[in-house]
Amino acid sequence: AAGGSSTLTVTTTTGASTGTFNLAITGTSGSLVHSTNVGLTLNPVGGGGNLVKTYSTTANLAIPDNNTTGVTSTRNVADSLTVSSVSVTTTITHPYKGDLVVTLIGPDGTSAILHNRSGGSADNVSTTFSIVTASAQALSVFNGKNTVGNWQLKVQDLASSDVGTFGSWAITFNGEKSASPNLAIPDNNATGVTSTLNYTETGTVAGVRVKTTITHPYKGDLVVTLIAPDGTNVILHNRTGGATDNVSTVFPDLTAPAQSLSTLVGKSITGNWSLKVQDLAGSDVGTLGSWTLSLTAQ
Repeated sequence: AAGGSSTLTVTTTTGASTGTFNLAITGTSGSLVHSTNVGLTLNPVGGGGNLVKTYSTTANLAIPDNNTTGVTSTRNVADSLTVSSVSVTTTITHPYKGDLVVTLIGPDGTSAILHNRSGGSADNVSTTFSIVTASAQALSVFNGKNTVGNWQLKVQDLASSDVGTFGSWAITFNGEKSASPNLAIPDNNATGVTSTLNYTETGTVAGVRVKTTITHPYKGDLVVTLIAPDGTNVILHNRTGGATDNVSTVFPDLTAPAQSLSTLVGKSITGNWSLKVQDLAGSDVGTLGSWTLSLTAQ
């Protein structure tokens, strides 16, 4: 009947996969047929916090040379989340990255410049902001905002002669946390020191990055291990580097970890993630200054 309505109840099982799924719904009455698509989001049980979510977009847009309009790729986010962190991964090919400005724009018009004509004649802006490459403007400007609506990534080429392509980008909400424990690492001591980040957020791990700032005059003494909430251990640094100073890097983007971080894919995000640093030889001491964990979600 005109003006009528109906209610559809969807029941899932405890073994159902988490994530957002498309439901195609068709209503039929005689020869009259109407169809629509709706999104169904299944959140992991437990945790009680905000979701960690990653949204990937393929742009494949030619970047016009010396043109302030540039090109813009839009990703609509239907999930209602409160932002506690934002990370952005870009794949932009260009032979002179110093020509480019890359800007993230939120649904309410809030913006942050990620890349602002830095890097000179180096190629490409293919990185993750801000864990691998510091963004030109802080992404914390989006904290506290709601995710619903159109998120845009704009790429401008503001100098002549070179052209490039805006290939793809991905945005992750709520997956990044940092700690600055400034813990002295005991010398020649297997117990070492441990710093912990608690995720009340829910979701399933798709990717892991770890940024460490560890000062030590003989990095060959050190073992650095990431420990997931379920107890899974991944050794990031395992007494390599000899007398070289410090373990201040990003795994796996800048330094290949001793053990693959792919072991953590499919794990639950919720719980305590810990970084353990051990000094297993005598004479030199150092400090676990800070670390950042950046998770992408399925």
